[in-house]
Amino acid sequence: MKAKILIVDDILQNIQIIGKILSDTNYNVSYATNGVSTFEKVNNINFDLILLDIMMPEMDGFEVCRLLKQNEKSKDIPVIFLTAKTDEKSIIQGFLAGGQDYVRKPFQSQDLLARIKTHLKLKSQSDKLKKTVK
Repeated sequence: MKAKILIVDDILQNIQIIGKILSDTNYNVSYATNGVSTFEKVNNINFDLILLDIMMPEMDGFEVCRLLKQNEKSKDIPVIFLTAKTDEKSIIQGFLAGGQDYVRKPFQSQDLLARIKTHLKLKSQSDKLKKTVK
């Protein structure tokens, strides 16, 4: 079964580039351009991973991530920040907001795909463990 990945970025060109890389790798891709549409998508689709930009209007990626982690339906979805913000303060803020990883733009496709694969594998193992505990 194809993993479902949500790309959240307010710049459509970024969504197209990332979406093509992921589609070519056989992932099922959806996108959102702001915080509100992110929550609408997450409430309707069970995503396996979220790629989240930080710099967006109205609600930045840090706030979106914090709210995702407070929501029962989305709290266990791995979030990878994918952003041009490269300062140490932003990186730390991303992890404190609940992000699992932080990839700097511009990124190398193979690096991004390797990180996605790792986090999808960890989520799959975590999901299996939760089922056996129940």
